[in-house]
Amino acid sequence: MSVRDHIDSITADQVFTDSDYELRFLSRYDELVAFYERTLAQNKTPLIIDCGANIGCSALFFAREFPAAKLVAVEPERNNVEMIRKNCGSLNNVIAVNKAVGSVDGLVTIADPHCDNNAFRMTREPDGTGDIPVTSIGSLLSDYDQYVPFIIKIDIEGFEDDLFSANTGWLQKFPLMIIETHDWLLPRQANSSNFLKVISATGRDFVHRSANVFSISNTIEM
Repeated sequence: MSVRDHIDSITADQVFTDSDYELRFLSRYDELVAFYERTLAQNKTPLIIDCGANIGCSALFFAREFPAAKLVAVEPERNNVEMIRKNCGSLNNVIAVNKAVGSVDGLVTIADPHCDNNAFRMTREPDGTGDIPVTSIGSLLSDYDQYVPFIIKIDIEGFEDDLFSANTGWLQKFPLMIIETHDWLLPRQANSSNFLKVISATGRDFVHRSANVFSISNTIEM
């Protein structure tokens, strides 16, 4: 695992030492594994989308946990994307995509380009201009429609407010969603309100551990 500085080391520790994305604590872990294995048995490939992949730590973790899955690591900051390609370059099942993730396709900008490597926040300009392409989850699923949605991980530094503002039908296609919300980072903005409105209407299980919410489908056969 390659890191550039102390911030990258913290990110790596969160994934590989603190086990932020370890799934075995879930009471439904066996169901998720069964879904993965049944998908493979049907000669299909499970799809994992990592939104806010940073330097590739979480992508590398999931690629090792589910080596037969296709993993799409989406990250808006180009230097971080180069680190994903460096850290995951030996894996043929990881694709790095240099884009942000939001409710609709378009362009965004980085709100503070001088922040730490793990804290880049996206913003939409009123006139729709920007220097970073943003893709919806629906567009990603269209781009990779030969694969079966399995896990989506979301850690996008508050831009989940935009992501869950519209076009959220993709959520029910994933057996598991893992998301970090950011009201702690953006006080008095009710940043999680769109996410909470959407998730409360889905009838999914909702398990909170450390900084992440693990949301498991109750409608997909597992």
